[in-house]
Amino acid sequence: MILGALVNLGVPVDELNEELKSLKVDPFEIVVENVVEQGMSGIRARVELHEHHHHHDPDHGHHHGRHLSTILKLIDESELSASVKESASLVFQRIGEAEAAIHGIDIEKIHFHEVGAMDSIVDIVGCCLALHKLGVNEVSIRSLPQGHGMIECAHGTYPNPAPATLRLLEGFPVEEVDEPFELVTPTGAALLSVWRTAEVPATGSRAAKMAYSFGHRKLNGRPNLLRATLYETGGRRSVEAPNIP
Repeated sequence: MILGALVNLGVPVDELNEELKSLKVDPFEIVVENVVEQGMSGIRARVELHEHHHHHDPDHGHHHGRHLSTILKLIDESELSASVKESASLVFQRIGEAEAAIHGIDIEKIHFHEVGAMDSIVDIVGCCLALHKLGVNEVSIRSLPQGHGMIECAHGTYPNPAPATLRLLEGFPVEEVDEPFELVTPTGAALLSVWRTAEVPATGSRAAKMAYSFGHRKLNGRPNLLRATLYETGGRRSVEAPNIP
């Protein structure tokens, strides 16, 4: 949903697909579609994987997922800019630190499950690249939605939000929502924890563009979407996301 919002704010998806090819991953394509749900229009983004050649991935096929070192090497050996590499690597580092703290083991022993899948790697690195291409200097977030109930993870059944998500979002304002679903994933939490610089846009900011991005799950009582707003002030750009209409 974050990737879709950034694309909808003006990042050409063709440019993302072309520049992300330097990642040593299986062939993929970021695909976007126009969506109208519950009277709201926006886009839905997804990462489609094609043939699987595995590119000498030493962790491929391991039932525990990929190691942090493997993912960081994929990012480091790409042809992306230094700032995009740094941002993407920090996101995975944050996830690793959260998982290590929760499970009580060394970060080097952490194996990434869903987040270590190729589509998730493209998603996270693509988000960092998209934010860079927008020329954004600041990211503000007012609050995040928090669901309830239980969710199924690679480690078993956990309370919602997942422990890793809560760890990553320590200090964030939250909004209790009557939905029994995972409304903020560890991936989204890690991206926002790395990017966030403020709770609200700077005084005097001008809203230049607003974008809506839909998720793939249908919620019970509200549209499953993220709203992001691009602000401009004094020659600087900032994004406020996510927000709930």
